[in-house]
Amino acid sequence: MNYFSTLFIGSIGACLLSSCTHYFDLDKVAEPSKLVVYCYPGIGDTTVVHLSRSIPVNETDGDFQNIKNADVRISANGNPIQLQRTDKPLPGVPAQSYYALTGFKENEQIELTASAEGMQPVSAQTTIPTSFPLNYIRMEKKRSNSNTLQFQLNFNDNGYTDDYYAVTLETKWMEWRNENYSEGSGRTYLDLSDEPLLHTSGLDDVILNDKNFYQNLYYWNDKQIQGKSYTLRLNTLYYADYDEIYDYGNEQEHVIAKRKYRITLYTLSEEFYKYLKSINDQQNNDLSNSELAPMRITYTNVNRGLGIVGGCRLIRTEWIDNLQEDETSKTISCVDEIN
Repeated sequence: MNYFSTLFIGSIGACLLSSCTHYFDLDKVAEPSKLVVYCYPGIGDTTVVHLSRSIPVNETDGDFQNIKNADVRISANGNPIQLQRTDKPLPGVPAQSYYALTGFKENEQIELTASAEGMQPVSAQTTIPTSFPLNYIRMEKKRSNSNTLQFQLNFNDNGYTDDYYAVTLETKWMEWRNENYSEGSGRTYLDLSDEPLLHTSGLDDVILNDKNFYQNLYYWNDKQIQGKSYTLRLNTLYYADYDEIYDYGNEQEHVIAKRKYRITLYTLSEEFYKYLKSINDQQNNDLSNSELAPMRITYTNVNRGLGIVGGCRLIRTEWIDNLQEDETSKTISCVDEIN
């Protein structure tokens, strides 16, 4: 937190030093348990509905995950879709979930209802978004800084609709030490200084820390670029692959290290976007952590319940080989829709 931020919070905090104590009964303010629904319908061949219940503040135990004898229904444009339930995990389906062996079509209106004994019935609606309008992905060493790897994502936004997008970059690192192989992978933090759609600026940057994106899932809407062709620029550190032999006197170690990258591009329904934004707003609400602003509420489109039913589609590249030291750029053409 910078000097101005500390001074700003300290000045206000000095006016809030008085306090009081008041007893209240949690049993009187506790809300009853609510159904919690999570469902992300897309065009893939399996749609999962996960049902649980919220835990009231005065309840200390109980099984909130396993909701038995619930009535869960889903429809597309008014046409009912058959759901099944599984207590055990299946490929692509977690335990204690409902699922449909079907995908949906672009722009279909999805409606979900659920009810269970002792809780109010809930309902939610969403729309299946269009596919990400990608033209190309270019990967290059930044000309002004060869230690920076930049991914350039060019796409055409639809000028007649409000659209919502997100992107993740995954890195896989592989290592051979005297032929003993190991690897790891994960979502990568991105430097957004070259990307005005995602990089915060202005008064928020002065008062608060830089905006963070929860689980390195970077999202945006099309308000600034509606109907335009746009190139998103995302930076990360460049680590060159290497093949070295290290001499330790009586023995040698042969080390080979390589990196690969994979990009996933999402189109989101408005409901999914609002849910994602509310989670990020909570993560970045520094003033509330200092008791100078109210905590932000997580968005839900589940009427009389909690959770999110949000349409989502994604396309993904294959694992992309790292740029070699004598390479300056490459264009990635193989991108597949995976849901």
